[in-house]
Amino acid sequence: VKWANLKEKETIIFTGYSNSEYVSIQSKDMGVSIKPKGNKIPVYRAGIATIMPGMSGGAVINSQDKVVGMNIGFTTEKVFFDNSYQKMSIFVPYHIIKSEWTN
Repeated sequence: VKWANLKEKETIIFTGYSNSEYVSIQSKDMGVSIKPKGNKIPVYRAGIATIMPGMSGGAVINSQDKVVGMNIGFTTEKVFFDNSYQKMSIFVPYHIIKSEWTN
């Protein structure tokens, strides 16, 4: 597996398993970092798409087939982005994963 840092607003593919079937959903990085309450730095990113239940832990892949993150969840509500309401998926980008591995 080859890893890479996410590029702002690049095309990404959420992958994983839902109901024992492999699923891949093409998306786009929203360019939005999410900082949980109490954290000093953003640790999550959002993509325009809705992953399915069971896909958490699956890879987020860029157009060069490199892993740029890991799925962790999705919103049930739509958010306003790029002049329309979109559902979004949340993922941990590679640079955060790498920092956890090296600490």
